[in-house]
Amino acid sequence: MFKRILRLTNYSNPNDSVLAASNAKRLGVAPRVSRVGLPADANAKAINVDCGEYFRTLNPRNATYFGNWTHSWHIGNRVFARDLAMTIEGAIDRYAIPTREKVNGQLSLKDARARASCRNGRSRTQSRRRRTGRTGAGRLGP
Repeated sequence: MFKRILRLTNYSNPNDSVLAASNAKRLGVAPRVSRVGLPADANAKAINVDCGEYFRTLNPRNATYFGNWTHSWHIGNRVFARDLAMTIEGAIDRYAIPTREKVNGQLSLKDARARASCRNGRSRTQSRRRRTGRTGAGRLGP
């Protein structure tokens, strides 16, 4: 397979309960890379993007998903969709995609918008209010 591809991206989520059950059925012999990430000896063309930390910031009540939340959280998720689109497009180096950050030597999925607003000391809502002059639902404020 690696002879035919330029790169392979594996998205992993250690919180995925469906893959946890799958690991049990496999008697723990070969854990799912979508749950535990790629092995240390993975091909150089392959990288892992750990979605666990980002997943733990999400609220299932505010999300679109089908079936099990921990297994299908990415359906309709803005950050995951952006990362996947940029991965498929291939125009940006896989280590420079803005929805990723390196944490302890590993790539992790991140919300670039949330990080940017935290860096300038304002929340996304505060930044929006400052740009638009709106305090909420169409009302003008100070």
